[in-house]
Amino acid sequence: MNAASLFNEIEALKEVCEQEGQFQLKLNEDMMRDRKEDAFDFFHFEGEQLVGFLGLYGFASTVEVCGMVHPDYRNQGIFTKLFEQAMNRVIERQFKKVLLNTPASSITGKRFIENLGATHSHTEHQMTLRPKPLDIKQDILLRPAFDTDTQLIALLDHVCFDMPLDDAITWANDSSRRGVKGQFIIVWNNKDVGKIRVKMEHNEAWIYGFAILPEYQGKGIGRDVLKKVIGIETGRGNSVHLEVETENENALKLYKDVGFEVVHAQVYYDYKL
Repeated sequence: MNAASLFNEIEALKEVCEQEGQFQLKLNEDMMRDRKEDAFDFFHFEGEQLVGFLGLYGFASTVEVCGMVHPDYRNQGIFTKLFEQAMNRVIERQFKKVLLNTPASSITGKRFIENLGATHSHTEHQMTLRPKPLDIKQDILLRPAFDTDTQLIALLDHVCFDMPLDDAITWANDSSRRGVKGQFIIVWNNKDVGKIRVKMEHNEAWIYGFAILPEYQGKGIGRDVLKKVIGIETGRGNSVHLEVETENENALKLYKDVGFEVVHAQVYYDYKL
């Protein structure tokens, strides 16, 4: 089976699992499409039907783990086998931190993870925009990020998201090398003050990695950046979505103020090998 057909199989399995569970799985499809090797994807077929999938997604020294099993094939040890294969690969590739991810409303996912002895790390809200009238008060420019911006991007991930600096530099360089699409630098008063990524999935615009340098926070820049992105994407007929940690109360308030509502949640667990 070629890569395109296999990706379609994954998408079909995802749709079945999401409809059955009434949740949203986070499978990092853009990273799957960009893979240069299949060493981080694990599959279980029954005949010609894909019924189990697990993906590893590396972010510098951290690896995220998420997957699914068709509802008709659960409780047969399929995901356990996929997980064991994946952890062998994690050890082989010498990742330092493992994060397991499951929808907050997935009973089977949370039970599997908790039975492993993993501990809660954090929870992220998935939010969807309910458009309302917005006015932009400042002149904000969003320019495409270039290779020369990797140092700024790494700094923002370090100071705004508490990413270890070495990991932030590695991730910024890897993203630049892979040609990650939709990355913008925020320019305010002719100064580069932040970054934001807008990733397209069909007609959905997803906001990721949104950060403003600490010395420029509290000036309304972030609010106007969001309004600008919302105006651009809704003008193109796209819906707008984002994710935010539940503990980040300031960001959560900002997103709600401009019209975002919580629709799903993803729970992350620390797993010790």
